[in-house]
Amino acid sequence: SQSLQRATVPSLSLQNDALRSNAFSDMTLENIASLKLAIPMSITRDEAGSAPVTILNNISDSFMTLVDARLRSSILALHGQKTRMGDHKATKEIDRLTKLLLPRSMDESTSTSSPISLQTVVTSFRVLPPSEEDNDATDAMVLPLVFETIVDIS
Repeated sequence: SQSLQRATVPSLSLQNDALRSNAFSDMTLENIASLKLAIPMSITRDEAGSAPVTILNNISDSFMTLVDARLRSSILALHGQKTRMGDHKATKEIDRLTKLLLPRSMDESTSTSSPISLQTVVTSFRVLPPSEEDNDATDAMVLPLVFETIVDIS
């Protein structure tokens, strides 16, 4: 019987529940995100054909999660600035900016879409030559993989 060969690649998913939340108590948000993105996804030879689509979906979802978090933090910063300002004209400008950043459902529309959406995501994978030190320690072959993404948003 032929042994089933498996490969692992980073999941690139922020929606990864493999880690327990109490492990994050003393970590920065950036470190938590890095750790979640790096959690490996194991694939077999039979699953290799669907792995690029899974990775593309994970990276798209993770990117939009980061965009949404940045929009929310910007809205909070604008509201904080508004409360500190007494200038009526400046507060009207902040209100206008806030309205642009709010998800559509909060903006009197029935849609719940983000004001920013992914239009196109292009990815490429390149395998780098293995280094001798990576493959000497175990029977497993380690091939460094370079993953590049170009995202068009509107």
